Amino acid sequence: MASQIIRTANSGNFDGMFVSIPNAEIAGAVMQVQRDHPEFPIVVINVGLQSARQLGLLAVMQDEMVAGELIGNALLDKGKSSPYNLLTELF
Repeated sequence: MASQIIRTANSGNFDGMFVSIPNAEIAGAVMQVQRDHPEFPIVVINVGLQSARQLGLLAVMQDEMVAGELIGNALLDKGKSSPYNLLTELF
């Protein structure tokens, strides 16, 4: 997947990219494209807000602290106190 991101940016067939960053390999590829093609806009999803800011990337997302607090409060309001967090990036 990382090599596909780099090939896509180098192809000249596109003028921007909308991509999720589920792991360090993909993050590295996105950072390489950003260095090699600073004029090539990259919008990321499914990456932490702080990570996106540190990478200097545009991001479509919510602030994970605010989102976590909101969902936590919603679960508490429903009488739930032990939610299961499934990290799909591990599969």
